[in-house]
Amino acid sequence: MALKEGFKTNLVQVHPGIVYICVYGAYNPEQPRISKLAASLVKSNYKIKWVVCSGKGENIIETKAKSKIDYLIKATKYLRKTLKPQDLVLCYVHIGGIVGFFSTLGKKTKFIYDYPDPWVGWYYYKTKNDNLNWKIGRILFFWLEKLLYKSAAYVTTASFSQLEFLQKQHGKKENSAVILNCPDINIFNKNNKDGGLITKLGLNNKTILIYLGTILEEYGCDILLDAFSEIYKKDPNTQLLFLGKAKSPQFQKELEKKVLSYKITKAVTFLPPVSKIQVPQYLNIAKIGFVPFKNRFYNNVGSPNKLFEYLACGVVPIVSDMTEFKHYIIDKKNGFLVQPENVKELVNKTIEILNKDSVKEIVHLNEKLVKEKYNWDLQEKQFLKIIKKVSK
Repeated sequence: MALKEGFKTNLVQVHPGIVYICVYGAYNPEQPRISKLAASLVKSNYKIKWVVCSGKGENIIETKAKSKIDYLIKATKYLRKTLKPQDLVLCYVHIGGIVGFFSTLGKKTKFIYDYPDPWVGWYYYKTKNDNLNWKIGRILFFWLEKLLYKSAAYVTTASFSQLEFLQKQHGKKENSAVILNCPDINIFNKNNKDGGLITKLGLNNKTILIYLGTILEEYGCDILLDAFSEIYKKDPNTQLLFLGKAKSPQFQKELEKKVLSYKITKAVTFLPPVSKIQVPQYLNIAKIGFVPFKNRFYNNVGSPNKLFEYLACGVVPIVSDMTEFKHYIIDKKNGFLVQPENVKELVNKTIEILNKDSVKEIVHLNEKLVKEKYNWDLQEKQFLKIIKKVSK
């Protein structure tokens, strides 16, 4: 949900101050999580201002920062001069959190720290060159995360596993909650269709399988191709769509080489990202949706948008059997769990679904779950309750 300048409502403003949203980088109204939180504030007649590196607009404070350190200094300096006791600071990821901490230090103004995945537990990440500097960095980040977690007036996370991890590492915090990255069901639903899309893609009479989102090695996209090469042998009527962009051009080339070596060129389609409004149109032509994440720490605590979007659009999900996904998927009831990086299991579960006479029970159950739990309207209400509580 993009935030539009000049958006107004007839509601009376419920908060006398300004909510400053600290985001390192350029102003981006399409940023999935923070833009939805900001739009929720605007809809409820809160006055907001973005504190960013670059961007133009009435509600945008452009720091013109050239680096993270530069942003920390400039954003903190601006806010310390500007903040009033009735204002709030909404901080996005750790850079924003540091600004929130120092800009409110010694003041009556409060800050809310939002952890979008996969930033939590950054010090657990491993690199190929795990040198001394990286190890020292992880220790410093542990201390920093604890400081921000303890100091924030409220902490919000994008998954249950993130919050559980924070509580385990730094102690329980009463003022904390999970705000899931759930879809807007006015957009993501089974009725948002493009009747001519299948024909336009040249996929008439095909059984479509889909992977939605950023194409990454750690997200198991290579494993998915390995599995699909076997799925295609068993069911030549299947077509695999990748709807998203590869973060690494090199990895994209590796996937394309796999497609050639498996001789499945005609059965695999790489499509560029489309607008959020168009995404459901692609999901509504698919039968199965994949979240084949590899067993990495940040994948275990993450809660990807794509899973909820599959559920909302009647796509049967096959997801890696990982900590966070078990909160939403019961194997063989409303989706299928597979061991991470297990090609054989991924193949077998896919074929099992393809051989089913009907998946209506799964689809109907997921519709119910989305309506009752996994939709943005419910998450938005919870978020606004938090804002109201902190504002008192």
